[in-house]
Amino acid sequence: MKKMLKLFLFIAVFIFVLVLAVNIYINNIKKNNPDNEITLADLQELSKSVNDDRVNILLLGVDSLDGSQNHANMRTDTMMLLSVDPKTKTAFILSIPRDTRAEIEEYKYKFNKINSAHSIGGINATLKAVKKLLNVDIHHFVKLDYQALFKTINDIGGVEVDVPMDMNYDDPYAVPPLHIELKKGLQLLDGEKSMQFLRFRYGYANQDLGRIESQQKFMTSLIKKVLSVESAVHIPQYIDTFYKYVQTDMSITDMLKIASKCIDIKPYNIKKEVLPGEAKTMYGTSYYIANPEKSKELLDTLLSGNYYISQEMQNENLTASNGGNSTDTSNVTNTQKIPYVVVLNGNGRQGSAQRAKDLLFVNNIEVQDSANADNFDYEETVVYYTDDEILAQNIATILGVNKITQENKAYYGKPTDIVVVLGKDFVK
Repeated sequence: MKKMLKLFLFIAVFIFVLVLAVNIYINNIKKNNPDNEITLADLQELSKSVNDDRVNILLLGVDSLDGSQNHANMRTDTMMLLSVDPKTKTAFILSIPRDTRAEIEEYKYKFNKINSAHSIGGINATLKAVKKLLNVDIHHFVKLDYQALFKTINDIGGVEVDVPMDMNYDDPYAVPPLHIELKKGLQLLDGEKSMQFLRFRYGYANQDLGRIESQQKFMTSLIKKVLSVESAVHIPQYIDTFYKYVQTDMSITDMLKIASKCIDIKPYNIKKEVLPGEAKTMYGTSYYIANPEKSKELLDTLLSGNYYISQEMQNENLTASNGGNSTDTSNVTNTQKIPYVVVLNGNGRQGSAQRAKDLLFVNNIEVQDSANADNFDYEETVVYYTDDEILAQNIATILGVNKITQENKAYYGKPTDIVVVLGKDFVK
């Protein structure tokens, strides 16, 4: 069950997407169908009663199969902070690793993994622990029941996913029992098949990182589907589903008030980040230790909203990246031209290039190509860059190497932005 509840990352993101979709519903559907219950005037009236201050919402997935409200039997397996700022028209989603070491007032030994706060003192203990960890106010919370996944995916008519391999696995002793049977290729997954796809982990070269990559692609498909006008006609049904399967201190009216303040927030102005830190063993227990300085720096940037991209800038980026041809921007979430990054295995160790690729991916850097280098005798890893020295340094830091060099490198005749040649010093 704990592994399955990691899937709540996507359900939690879906909640915010749902809020955005309300606005698409109002702007694209309501004006053509005056019999719908929700009207633009309704949201505008609600908006008058709400100021433009930032709203922070803690999103939680808990390991309870029966929906029991006994907090002593539930630990949070997924924890994210969703922050919405109507003033800057930006938002961010900050993931907090479940093993993060945090101060929990109600715990007799003071410090424990943050996912234990709920079982120790319920939602109030969790809210206090997160507030102390991040030093930010928490205005609302949302706690999710696993059944929401099945229902919401079915509500939107399934999610189109390119399954990277045949997925076959059975574990009758898992809770709930696990049966996975999916064929490779692009297909529409319903709620049950989506659960199979998201729970599968044993066929990836790097099990957890490969699974994260597939799950993030699933999330992208889910967001695109929910933000489509085709799906937006079912907004009231989505809200009913979440209100049934989600425990929250927000009423439907509260959700619509937030929606009224988010009408101008575009998908490409929603940042997704992970709390900076590292895994470490302390007192015989494995923890994730947050880095206070880097965490503060990241939160300051996110809370400033300085990453806002205007629609005009987005259109210019898209036009430039498509050779001057215009394109439909309704379902695009990238804000900048994606750098062409190549990773080459120059140490001869099997899986090195894939490992580097996965490390970069979970840090929001996409590798377009990877292969073997011209030989396996490279002692030192080198990050070659054409113009972007900051990106090169960031990549070197992620991979735990030091050498970066400005040099134009081509890959099969194609100009690149970054080429990483892995040497024997790459050990992450």
